[in-house]
Amino acid sequence: MKDNTLHTKYRPTSFDTLVGHEQAVTRLRGMVKSNELPGAILITGPSSVGKTTLARALAFEVNGVPVGEQADFMEVNAAEQRTIDDMRELIRSSKYMPRHKYRFIIIDEAQQLLSNATAAQAILKPLEEAGKTRTIWILCSMDPAKFKSATGKAIANRCSQFVLTTHSHEDLTKQGIRIIKGEKMGAY
Repeated sequence: MKDNTLHTKYRPTSFDTLVGHEQAVTRLRGMVKSNELPGAILITGPSSVGKTTLARALAFEVNGVPVGEQADFMEVNAAEQRTIDDMRELIRSSKYMPRHKYRFIIIDEAQQLLSNATAAQAILKPLEEAGKTRTIWILCSMDPAKFKSATGKAIANRCSQFVLTTHSHEDLTKQGIRIIKGEKMGAY
């Protein structure tokens, strides 16, 4: 069954449809254009600010295929999947050559991973050597303070870091107008 809720229907899927976060998008566009993508990225910011959406948009921009159609795209929620076996499976998957340009592994709610020290330590080496496997690990977290522990710092230090802030009133207005136009709801 297709989800037609407005927040899902109008969720940005590419850099061109993202609203706000201009600095992060500009920086990521530069990385894509120069083909100098980091093997690991940490995106932090408040809840519902667009961390996972930015990660998905990057996967689209790099591979040119919507994430739902990418064989090389995995997304896990560390609030539910944070055991050592979960991480071993992701690490195993990261070692295969991708069908597209890169494989993307997104770990959402990554701060939860730090509650399992063995699992968190297991991904240190894959994050450090991700470029060798054409895998890009993206960790998304709404709690950057958790990355101040020893293992958290070790993870963060292996990542290019992006800090997102709450959308401005202007950004929200742009997205609202986009939805109004898409739904043919007004005089726009």
